[in-house]
Amino acid sequence: MSLSAILMLCGGFVELGVMGLEWFNLTQLLYQHPEDLNLMGWRFLLQLAFTIVGVCFSISPKYLRETVRTGPIGTLITVSFIGIIFSFHLQTLFGYPWFVGIALFGASVLTLTGSIIKYGEIKERLGKSKWTWE
Repeated sequence: MSLSAILMLCGGFVELGVMGLEWFNLTQLLYQHPEDLNLMGWRFLLQLAFTIVGVCFSISPKYLRETVRTGPIGTLITVSFIGIIFSFHLQTLFGYPWFVGIALFGASVLTLTGSIIKYGEIKERLGKSKWTWE
C-alpha cells in the first residue's frame, strides 16, 4: 500500500470518526433545543458534507489505484483544501467544539497531502506512458 493511500485513508477515517460523534451531538441538541432548528439545519448540511467527503477519502484509494486521469485527484485536492480553510470557522459559525475544528483540520491536511502525492504518482506514470489524457 502506498503512502498516498495510507494518508488518504487515515484522513478519511479521522473525519468519519469526528463526524460520527457530531451526529450524536446534533441529535441530542435537536432533542433538547428544537427551537434552534434554523442553526441546526445549516449544521446538518455541513455535517452531511463532511461525512460524504470522509467517505470519499476512505474509499478513493481503492478506486484510484488504476486511475490514469488526474481529474479525480484534482477534485480531492480542491475539496481537502476547502476543508482546511473552512475548519477554522466551525467554532464561530456553528458552535462546534474547538477539538472538532482541529481534528477536521488535521484530517484535511492528511487527505490533501495524500492527494498531492497520488497526483504526482499518476503524473509520473502518465509521463512514462504513451497514453496521456489531459
